[in-house]
This record gives sequence, structure tokens and C-alpha cells, in this order.
Amino acid sequence: SNEHEAAVAMQRVRELYARHHLETAQRAPDFVACTVTLGKQRFEAHETRIVSLLTEHFFVRALFLDSYDPEAMRVVKAFEIIGTREHVALAEYVFTSCVTRWTRSGAGTAPRRAPRVARGETS
Repeated sequence: SNEHEAAVAMQRVRELYARHHLETAQRAPDFVACTVTLGKQRFEAHETRIVSLLTEHFFVRALFLDSYDPEAMRVVKAFEIIGTREHVALAEYVFTSCVTRWTRSGAGTAPRRAPRVARGETS
């Protein structure tokens, strides 16, 4: 069945990801942070669930925060993805893709604009 194939594929991805993560953990990783905002004053349930999945499966941490939007002159909800450059880039892509697909399916309300991403280096 498709569900079984998806579960097997996801397990294989986890194994490969875990092996790669262990190999890169031996050298000092450079951590980066990426702030994502949808320009809204609250996150919807599906958006917070997607962030939760990112932290469970993509070796990143997430921090929910408030961010000032100078264009709208108000505070909006945002989250920061923290991890290695590769993991953060993948998590950002997955989040953006999921939100876009969810919105196109008509299941959720459209963000005021496409997810805005700001990247920064950390030590």
C-alpha cells in the first residue's frame, strides 16, 4: 500500500540522515539561524505542526518569537530555525513547500505574503 511504502521510505531517510548527522558531528559544525515569518499575528495549527515535524525529523531546533514588521507597522509571529547550514536549508524548504501546498489545497488561509526568510550566522 502507499502508506506502507511511505513509511518504509521515511524510515530509510531517517537512517541515512542519522548516519550523515553522525559523520558531520565529528567536526565542529557551523550553526546558522533562519527567521521565518508569514506576516500574520498568529500561527495556525497546521503551521505549528509543520514546525514540530521539522524539529522531530530534520535535526533543527525552532524558537517561536514575535517580530516587528516595518511595512505593516505591527508585531507579527515568526519562528527561528537553528541548526547546521544544510539542515536549516532543508527545513526551510520543507516548511515553505508544505505551507504553499496546504494553502493551494484550500485547507488553510493564505498567508499575507509568501514566507519571508532572514538568514544569519551563529557560533
